[in-house]
Amino acid sequence: MPIAMFQAQVARGQTTRRSAAPERHRYLWTLPLRFVQELEKWIERGAQRAALRELAEQNGHLLRDIGKSRADALREAAKPFWQP
Repeated sequence: MPIAMFQAQVARGQTTRRSAAPERHRYLWTLPLRFVQELEKWIERGAQRAALRELAEQNGHLLRDIGKSRADALREAAKPFWQP
């Protein structure tokens, strides 16, 4: 069974396992998917902050276009990727 179909079935609670399984079992099935989603979020956040750092170092007028000061951009870019 393709992973996308399995994920959809898990989300609907229609796995081949007993449908009366306790809620914690469904939670455990979703852990790998949630872990990958969190990794994707961290990667995207890191890329956004790197781009913001570049803007802060090069183009002041582009920062003004988005309503940020250079100090605001550098402060945001200095945050670790795991912090929102």
